[in-house]
Amino acid sequence: MLRRVGTVLLLFWVFLMPVFAVAQNGPDIKTTAVTDCSGVVISEFIPNPVGVDSDGEWIELYNQTNSEVNLNGYSITDTEGTTHKYSISNATIAAGGFAVFDRETTGITLNNDKESLILTKPEGASCQTDFAKDTVNPKEGNSFAYDFNSKSWKWTTTPTPGSTNVFTVDNIAVNPTNSGNDSAMPLPQNSCAGIMITELMPAPAGSDSENEWIEIYNSNSDTIDLGGCALTDKLKVGSTTKYTFPVGTIINSGEYKVLTRPVTKISLNNDSDGVMLLASDGTVVFDTGLYKNAKENIAYAYSDGQWFWTSTPTPGVPNIITEPTPKAAKKPKSTKAASKKAAKSTSKTQGNSGQVLGDSTGPSGSDSKKISDKVLGYILVILACLAPLGYLVYLKKDWILKQSIVQKILKKLENIKELFVR
Repeated sequence: MLRRVGTVLLLFWVFLMPVFAVAQNGPDIKTTAVTDCSGVVISEFIPNPVGVDSDGEWIELYNQTNSEVNLNGYSITDTEGTTHKYSISNATIAAGGFAVFDRETTGITLNNDKESLILTKPEGASCQTDFAKDTVNPKEGNSFAYDFNSKSWKWTTTPTPGSTNVFTVDNIAVNPTNSGNDSAMPLPQNSCAGIMITELMPAPAGSDSENEWIEIYNSNSDTIDLGGCALTDKLKVGSTTKYTFPVGTIINSGEYKVLTRPVTKISLNNDSDGVMLLASDGTVVFDTGLYKNAKENIAYAYSDGQWFWTSTPTPGVPNIITEPTPKAAKKPKSTKAASKKAAKSTSKTQGNSGQVLGDSTGPSGSDSKKISDKVLGYILVILACLAPLGYLVYLKKDWILKQSIVQKILKKLENIKELFVR
């Protein structure tokens, strides 16, 4: 009896204890989420909008990646006061794009005295905005936005829901780097309506840093002062450059204006990029979308509501769409040599009929080999079927020879044989 109990305990120890050990040493429930502020992140929010808070509060997300992201499984949670969690469903965010969620959608109330938000991702990682210490009694209408260049959160008097963040203090530009408004003078309110981006040169012949350009067009019937309007590339907020037109930049009705990279400091990536025109309040006025795989000296041009690649760049004048001619594939040297050799040999071997000797009109050597293999396969199949039949005939030969019809056939064969012998 004791031996049986000992055996059972031994089996329990050998086989079951490791299972319990794994269960005990498995991953614990996370009490503190892993910080991951890459990919999709919170980029801006407004806790104290002009008017009624419940109607004007919103939270903006930005997709830093180069591909569309499905937001199912993401959630936003506030951390101060009465907390709420909003689980996102049936939403996607484009590469380099924005998604804005208002208070009515999320149910999240952004406190004016102090607030912090956490974006949690499907795998459990999270990114906390960490502005609980800074969001104290924000001014009405100011938003709290992330500056991807300085990697810090800042207040701005220019909220930009759904577009690239713009930082101003009482409508004066903050850190106007790479813009035409280096004096940080007050920016005029400019809707920039009717101004279009009409052509881009991402991969010019020669130096990209010197020869890239962006063309804009004034479709209005009046002359426009572009002061306060801005151009920005759009692939990634963290690496984009914004050019703000200085006050007094005039564009006449129907005029095309070309802005080179040395002026704007905007670098157009060859693999994929795009450009946006922004109003002074950050609203997107015109968006080229994303182009892909720019080729040398091929322009990206706007015509009849669509974008085309054209081999006829037209900086400063109306666009001409000429479809780029694909380059012919180069033949390997060995192929060229073989072709020349074949041509030389056949030219010397022409018969009287004018047909090149050896120039078969039938299947090629490889095709003939395929046919021969196919015939051989059929023969082997037939032989395989006849083998059992032959063996059966051999076993029944005595019975077969005794049959009357066989006797008659054999007799006729003997008669034929005698005729030949005579």
